[in-house]
Amino acid sequence: MLLDAGAVVLVTDVDEARARATAAQPVAPDTALELECDVYAPCALGATLNVNSIPRLRCRIVAGGANNQLATPEDGERLRDAGILYAPDYVINGGGALHGIGLERLGWDADRLEREVAGIGETLTGIYRQAEAAGITTSDAAERLAAERLAAS
Repeated sequence: MLLDAGAVVLVTDVDEARARATAAQPVAPDTALELECDVYAPCALGATLNVNSIPRLRCRIVAGGANNQLATPEDGERLRDAGILYAPDYVINGGGALHGIGLERLGWDADRLEREVAGIGETLTGIYRQAEAAGITTSDAAERLAAERLAAS
């Protein structure tokens, strides 16, 4: 969808042939962090955002599919200090859980699923607002929201 919308999409993979097989522009894994881009999307291993990698980032936003992207809680602060907006992985990856639970367990129809998935964007916006208002990281704001929701259930 990004390519169809005219975005320049760069992809890296440890399997270079797999990266070349995509419609995106392949990039060598050892240079991916230093490329100037709008969004860096780590989508494989966790804990890749750390004291060594964050200073190398040349992006405005980190929003990826990998679980547990921050190596330590302090890495959320490092991203904030670098002026990089972080979308916590367990927030933006909620669509898979909503699909599995909603459709398969709760009997939602496709329209209900679409509304619930759209709510992920609203949740993320709320996290960004709370982080800004409280002067905390987006990862801390997401943790607070998760704790509130768990306590309420």
